[in-house]
Order: sequence, then structure tokens, then C-alpha cells
Amino acid sequence: MQNEYAEGKVQTRVEKVKAGRRTCSKSVAVRIPQRVHVAVEVHSWNRFYHDYVVDSGIAAFNLLPKFHTGDPPVHLCEALQAVTVASAARQLQQSGLMVRARSHYGKAIMKLNAALDNQTSNADDSVLVTLFLLSLFETVVPDYFRTVMMDKTFQCHIHVRGILTVLQLRVERAQKSEIDEAIFAFICHIYRS
Repeated sequence: MQNEYAEGKVQTRVEKVKAGRRTCSKSVAVRIPQRVHVAVEVHSWNRFYHDYVVDSGIAAFNLLPKFHTGDPPVHLCEALQAVTVASAARQLQQSGLMVRARSHYGKAIMKLNAALDNQTSNADDSVLVTLFLLSLFETVVPDYFRTVMMDKTFQCHIHVRGILTVLQLRVERAQKSEIDEAIFAFICHIYRS
């Protein structure tokens, strides 16, 4: 008789616990965490940095990280995004990324034109770096796009001509810096070979 009584008590207790768990589970909704979204630009910056900057030995590339600190001009950010996304698009063979890269390229061109029209910023370091990045974009994009952008007079990419013009303007204004030397050396090396 005691066993039957104890068995009944245990059974009642088990039912109460089960009922409590059912009501508790109904009141507490289980939330599935949302995915963390990291923009493709962030992935492409990392890829570009490891592919081109780390241990490259090229001074112009080694100076790039210092220009993307603080609050860089929009034309510089867009140019960096254009070249990094284009590089990732080529490596991963993703045409959708190339569309995104060209969008950044167009924005960079528009913002760069505004900076070039401004007498105080047209020979700024950021303008020179932006032109350098846009010239890199020209070398990364597909062949049909590069041939359209060729400067027939100088037989070089149009942004290289812009770099040379800005370098000349900077020399006239006595605005020489380490980035001038690094970019000029890079261009001389590329067009000499």
C-alpha cells in the first residue's frame, strides 16, 4: 500500500513538472540569432591587403594603410572599394562583384572630379592616392574595359596621366612627400618593363 501511495505521488509530481515545462516553453520563445552580415567590401579589403600590401616590398602599397585611417575623403574610400572589390571579383570569378566594383569606380570618379575642381584639395595626398588606386582598377578590370580607357597620346592608362599631372602640380607647389616618390617609382617601374 505504501508503494502504491508513493508511486501515485511520484506520478503526480512528474505530471506537474511536465505541465510546468510545457507552459514555460510556450511562454519563452526560442530566438534564433540572425546571421552576422559583413559587407563584401570588408572581405575584399582583407583579401587585397594580404594579396598586394603585406610584404610586397612596393613602397606605394606599404603606404596605403596610413591613408585609410581617421576620416578619409569619399573619393579615396570609393576608389579603394572599387579596386579591392574588382580584384576579388576577378579572383573569385564573380561578375556580380564586378558590377559592384564598377559602381564604386563611378562614385570615386565623381567625387574625385569635385576634389580636382577645388583649388585647395586638387593636389592633396588623397587625390594622388585615389588616382593611384583608380589606375590599379584599370589593370584589374577585364581587357575590353582597359582598352577603352587608354590614352592614345601617352600610350598609358588615363589615370596614370592624371597621376603625372598631379605630381607635376605638387612639385610646382613644393608639396613633395614620400607618397609622391613611391608612386612615381612604381609608375616608372611598370612602364619601363
